[in-house]
Amino acid sequence: MDRDADGDGEAAGGSPSSGTRAGGGTGGQWKKSKKHENDHGSSLRSRRESSSSGASSQNSRRQIEYETDEAVLARRQKQIDYGKNTLGYETYIQQVPRHARTKEHPATPQKHLKYSRRAWDGLIKVWRKKLHCFDPNGDSSTFDENA
Repeated sequence: MDRDADGDGEAAGGSPSSGTRAGGGTGGQWKKSKKHENDHGSSLRSRRESSSSGASSQNSRRQIEYETDEAVLARRQKQIDYGKNTLGYETYIQQVPRHARTKEHPATPQKHLKYSRRAWDGLIKVWRKKLHCFDPNGDSSTFDENA
């Protein structure tokens, strides 16, 4: 079976001259593999359709999953509390009322949604960086100077 797969790859796209004889150009190479290898071509075609339709159906059936691990939720809450206990956050909530906030403003990440550890840490990092824009001096090193 490996020999057929290797042979098909070379005949279909390995050498440009074999593709040119079959029908000219890259389209001919693709057609050649379908015409000469009906079984392989149809399985290849069904794979392509399933991968493209799989991506769209995956988005349509994407269900919201919630985090249930208490240790993870406690760790996330601690990170959120740490961010909310900054001068930048205090300035932000005073300057920008809730109804006036846009997508560009820092939004506290939703701790109950299911995220990988890396994704959650990325959300926290972006949120904290956006909060630094509201620091009183506009400088992220003000924490070190006042300490």
